[in-house]
Amino acid sequence: MFITAENIRTGEVRTFLGKERILVPDSKHTEETRSLCAHWETVEDCLDLRKYSKFFYVSESEGKWQRGEEVLISTERPVSDRPGSKSLSMDHVDSYRVLGIFLEKE
Repeated sequence: MFITAENIRTGEVRTFLGKERILVPDSKHTEETRSLCAHWETVEDCLDLRKYSKFFYVSESEGKWQRGEEVLISTERPVSDRPGSKSLSMDHVDSYRVLGIFLEKE
């Protein structure tokens, strides 16, 4: 399985392959808020991503957490710097709009 998506900020179209990890929003809410809850999934486990219009990508250097673990994405500064905090600033997160979800033929 793979996903094609457009970077909301740059317009770049990218393909995300099955083993890549992305942050999936916990709700379909689109209104502006101070923070957004999301959880880690691999692309191949995200067939239900079609329920949402976007997802988030974080480089490996910015965040390494476990599958399914909740992450708070802050749209405002400052982000909590408590030890063990699972928060990311939106500055370190790329937002993508889903263009298509494809199942690979074997």
